[in-house]
Amino acid sequence: MSLPVWPATVPYEPLRDAWDVKPIRDPLETEMEAGNVRMRRRPGDALPLIKWSADLSAAEFATFLAFVSGSLFGASVRFTMPVSLDGAAFSARTVQMRAGTLGWSASGDKVRVVFDLYVFPASVVS
Repeated sequence: MSLPVWPATVPYEPLRDAWDVKPIRDPLETEMEAGNVRMRRRPGDALPLIKWSADLSAAEFATFLAFVSGSLFGASVRFTMPVSLDGAAFSARTVQMRAGTLGWSASGDKVRVVFDLYVFPASVVS
């Protein structure tokens, strides 16, 4: 089964001042009664996390909402989207929205959409 693809009519380049990349996930932490906090790796720790934000027109926002609620089943599945991990070059990668980070707000005649994206290695295609 092929992955849903980011809509061609919705911009994929994030706002420059909002774009941010965290190269690895934070380790899990467990507080201890005595001694140091226990920190441990988990599967997927090497996944970069991108903070994404863009100002969309009404038509772009409608297309985005249809994509999220339809193709992504409410932002719960992976999809393919052009992303940049270095701030310059974009390439199509498998991504997934981080749970609980999708939001939007009105800003004049635009809607600012924000979310965090996990970016999977280039070898992951489905």
